[in-house]
Amino acid sequence: MNVVVGGGIAGILSALLMQRRFGSVCLVEKDLELGGLYRSVKTDFGVSFDYGSHFLRSTTISSLNDLLFDDLSQENWRFLGNLRGGGYFGSKLNCNSPFIDSRCLPPDLYQRGILEVLDLAETTQISTNLEEQLLSTFGTTFTNHLFRPILSDKFFGSQLADLCVDSHNLLGLGRIIGFTASFTREIKKSAVYDNKIAFHSSAEGTTTQMNYYPICQGISSWIELLATKMANLNIRVITGATVNQIETKNDRVTSVVLSTGQHLSCENIIWTIPTPLFLKAANISTNLTSVPFKGLYTSFYHFIFDRPFITDLHYVQCHEPHFRTFRVTLYPNIQQNNSTVYHLTSEMISCTVPDLAANQAQALTELVQMGVVSPDSIILFQNAQCIPNGFAVPSLELQKNGALQLKTAIGAVNNVTFLGRSSGGGFAAESVLTNVYNTLMVGLESTL
Repeated sequence: MNVVVGGGIAGILSALLMQRRFGSVCLVEKDLELGGLYRSVKTDFGVSFDYGSHFLRSTTISSLNDLLFDDLSQENWRFLGNLRGGGYFGSKLNCNSPFIDSRCLPPDLYQRGILEVLDLAETTQISTNLEEQLLSTFGTTFTNHLFRPILSDKFFGSQLADLCVDSHNLLGLGRIIGFTASFTREIKKSAVYDNKIAFHSSAEGTTTQMNYYPICQGISSWIELLATKMANLNIRVITGATVNQIETKNDRVTSVVLSTGQHLSCENIIWTIPTPLFLKAANISTNLTSVPFKGLYTSFYHFIFDRPFITDLHYVQCHEPHFRTFRVTLYPNIQQNNSTVYHLTSEMISCTVPDLAANQAQALTELVQMGVVSPDSIILFQNAQCIPNGFAVPSLELQKNGALQLKTAIGAVNNVTFLGRSSGGGFAAESVLTNVYNTLMVGLESTL
């Protein structure tokens, strides 16, 4: 038996690939449903809301796309090119791009910041933390007046110097809008500026990669298709169970004992959940100083209104530091199924326990102020959800300990592969899926 631990997208893809290679596979997931962040909730009257990731995006690997998306039909799914995303910052809704618009800063700050960006030449210096990275990429003015209020104060509750490199990418802040549209097109011909300056319109910079969304249901429809595919391949799935004990012999895992009392003998393990859970189950000591886990709370505020929204955007990224909203997803604008149900989800991220009732009211206020919902709209339905510790604050301490824990685990056994959240190899779905595929296909291709 080959065991995959974790039923998120990394675990599901791992199970499909391991079945190709070995045939006999069992996937273990602690929750009662698969999908990780790709989940939806359906109301009693059939309206679906997502609580986690929303869109599916194809990868650059055609064979991987075939495996993951071959069951998506244009009858049931919307096949989208570039998404129509908007960005709210400086009390303005930019309906052309979701990136933060530096031109909304006071004129003196904008002029100073944009000159600093132009003066920053490409450097080979390696940044050791997020503050160093932002300063060397965007300069002092934009670091202090764009990024610090959003990243430190609004979301992570940590100093930029204490955060990992690339942490800003988790929140869609990898590029900024500046200059004129025509000058941007010219300056982006340079790789140095292309990596930090965004086009003024999300319609520019098109790629061959597709985005997908169900026409009538929520994003969990994809997980249901993958679950059916696993069932047809005789992949055994155990939900509502955790790995409580890992038994080893001669540096190999021989079996795992589940919280349900089940005992699974195994030849190989794919571990896609946090590494400390493996070390604990295997009774492996790391001799590391304990680092308090600082998790982020992701809360979701679902609404149904009595009338259409006053924007046709698919989603809005809220960069306003004093707003609690992180992102708004406008389902009817995406699905375009002629439904008269006008529903959306507003998301918030915080480093403290959210007050769901207060945030629900605040979400509504901000939806009106952002120009998404008409002030005359009537709420027909509302609900709130919270996912505690959806992901950790990306601190340097956590990154350092995580790397040492992974090294310890890899050194202790030789028939376990650590992927997904256990490997620290990325957060975005596309990078996670690509990493899993490339890692496991090395072994798979050698057997074909």
